[in-house]
Amino acid sequence: MLRLSQLFPALFCFASMSASGGLILNGDRTLELSDISSGGGASYCLWLDNSERSGARQVPVHWQIRLLTPAGGLAFRAVSQHSIKIPYELFVQSSPGSPFQRIRPNENIAQGNRISGHCEPGQSSFLLQVQPLGEPSLIPGGLYRASLPIEITTSDGERQSVDLVLRLSVPEQVAARVLDNIVLPKFDGSSPPSGETRVCLFRNGGGNYSVRLQGDGANGAFVLNKNVTVNGRVELPFSVKWQAGNLPSASLEPGENSRVYGGSTHRDCQGSSNAVVQVALPVNEAQGAASGSYQGRLKIIVQAR
Repeated sequence: MLRLSQLFPALFCFASMSASGGLILNGDRTLELSDISSGGGASYCLWLDNSERSGARQVPVHWQIRLLTPAGGLAFRAVSQHSIKIPYELFVQSSPGSPFQRIRPNENIAQGNRISGHCEPGQSSFLLQVQPLGEPSLIPGGLYRASLPIEITTSDGERQSVDLVLRLSVPEQVAARVLDNIVLPKFDGSSPPSGETRVCLFRNGGGNYSVRLQGDGANGAFVLNKNVTVNGRVELPFSVKWQAGNLPSASLEPGENSRVYGGSTHRDCQGSSNAVVQVALPVNEAQGAASGSYQGRLKIIVQAR
C-alpha cells in the first residue's frame, strides 16, 4: 500500500551547471529507504541559475523532466548478490495537493511553462515516491541499490542528465514458533525418558539461521527441577538434539552454536514445522531420581546467518 505520509521535503543542491547560467535541481540525490511496505520519497525544486535572472520570481520558459530507462528496469539489486532483484514503482505529485500518478520509463515526471529564479524553503516542483514491490517475508535481508536516471530539458536548449541513487535496507528477520510443550513419559526402569516438539523457524527470503539453546541451570545448563522441602531443589540434567530439514539430528551443548540451517519464508510454516527439538533424560539420572514431577525451560536463541 502506498503511504504518502512517508514523503519528506529535502532541499539539498546536488546538480548544477556553469556559474554563468543553467538549471539546478534541488533535492536528495540519494534516497534512503528502510521500509519495504511503505517505501519513501523526497521533494525536488527546479530553478534557473542565471546572474541576470536570479532575482526574478518566475522565468518564462517551457521545461520538462523525463524519466529515462534505468539499466535493468525499475528494480533494486542486492549489493552483495546482483541476481536478487526487488521491483519497484515510481509515483509523482506534480503540484501541491494534486493526486499522485504512476510514472513509467520515458514518461514525463513534471513539466511547466515557468521556472523560478530561486527556490524558497519548502518550495517544490514535484514530489517523488518510490514503492518497492513484493511480499516482505520473501525478500532476503541486506542492502539493495538502484539508479534512477532523469533528463531535464527546456525550450531554449538547456539539457541536463541526473542520476538519482536509491538505497533500500532490508533487515534480517528470524523468528521461532514452538508448537507444543515437551512432556516426558514416566520412567519405566530401563528406557531413557525422551520427548520432542516441533518448531517453525522463519527466515525472510528463506535465508539461513543457526540456533543456541539455554536451560534453567547454572550457565544455561539443561536441567529439570523439582522443589523439595529438605534440600531446596533437585536438578536432573538432560540432553538436547536439534533436527531440521533432511539433515540428521545433532547434539547441542548449552550456548553452543548449531550448524547452519535453511528457514521458512512463512512465519507459521504454512501450518507445519521445519525443525524438531529432542530431549532425553539419561537412564542413570532417572534411576537415581526421587519420585515426583520435574519441569524445566529451554530457551531457543535464533541468529540470522
